[in-house]
Amino acid sequence: MTHTERLKGELSIEFTPDLNRMTEEQILIFYRSLHHLLHSYIAGYELSRKIFLVLDNSIVQDFKHLEDQRRRPRAMAYAAFCRFVAQWSDLPSYLAVSPVALYEHGGRKPASSPENAIGRFIQVQTILRYCGLPVAMIGFDDGNTLYRRMLDVHADADYLEVFANQIEQSEWERDLRAWHGGEILAAAWADKAIPEDMPLRYFDPFYIRRVFGSRIEGHIADQSEGVFNHQPIRTGKITASLAKLNTITKKGILQGLGDIDLLQICDISRQYKQPLDYLLLGQTFDADLAETLRFHHCLIEGRSVVGGTPDVNRQIENMVSFMFSSPFSEHKKRLERIIPLADEFADHVALLCRNAVKEKKISDVTH
Repeated sequence: MTHTERLKGELSIEFTPDLNRMTEEQILIFYRSLHHLLHSYIAGYELSRKIFLVLDNSIVQDFKHLEDQRRRPRAMAYAAFCRFVAQWSDLPSYLAVSPVALYEHGGRKPASSPENAIGRFIQVQTILRYCGLPVAMIGFDDGNTLYRRMLDVHADADYLEVFANQIEQSEWERDLRAWHGGEILAAAWADKAIPEDMPLRYFDPFYIRRVFGSRIEGHIADQSEGVFNHQPIRTGKITASLAKLNTITKKGILQGLGDIDLLQICDISRQYKQPLDYLLLGQTFDADLAETLRFHHCLIEGRSVVGGTPDVNRQIENMVSFMFSSPFSEHKKRLERIIPLADEFADHVALLCRNAVKEKKISDVTH
């Protein structure tokens, strides 16, 4: 028996009983969730760095409420994904949680003490034990740091909730006609509407401006159609996806802090430009957040020439050489290594799912 055959056998033994207890709809949710996770992991694998899988709090909740039949298929899909990461991939990989995830896990309340803070982390470690991967700390390294960071998160949450409600309650109709006959973009008005000196203690002002600016831009565009006499220009799909990362409930409660946190931590485009030996890869089943993270997974290489400098000729040579090079050839090789493994893993899980559906149909007929 080969190593791969042994892994497939272990996968069958572990997950077949659960699949046999699922409905056909739950089996479909299980497989689609797993496929989504594999696709995300492959995209991160091409950078060939140690990977920290930064968890959305909803995944933690899926494992916390494992007996809830609505959550169990997603939790089991994540557990199966962790088997692939641990046994089929050759990159060191870890689960990771941030102060915001632990803040939300505690009911959007800060810890009462450093001991209480680290207790939350230990609790999440226990909840995730079925994943079989070590759980790392992101943004803190002990109870004292976590306690302070959660206080920072809580302060930002209070400030941003007030700011978000002000946005929703404000009038955003604008005359977007420019004096020269052109159009003033709604994004320009939105940028001016955000304070330059927000008193943020945890969240990165760059991402806060982008997320809330996108929401304001949408309101300006929606409310200004009657004044402008035609559909105002919007800045595109990325802006639309960012605007979905925060919502206000009917009671005025701001939701989506965890989404913004995952974006600022796991922006692949930003990480690619940094000389790091690890990658922070966002993990979520939320379709809107997953779309936003995909938009921020762009690898860009370029060269420029600064005129008037002593080495301008060397700069030109480097740029010309770059134009005829293949800067992402190594990334392509890594994808060629991991994709067949992911496909084989997904095909075997698909077989387990089909067998579970067949068993269910046979059982229905015999009973």
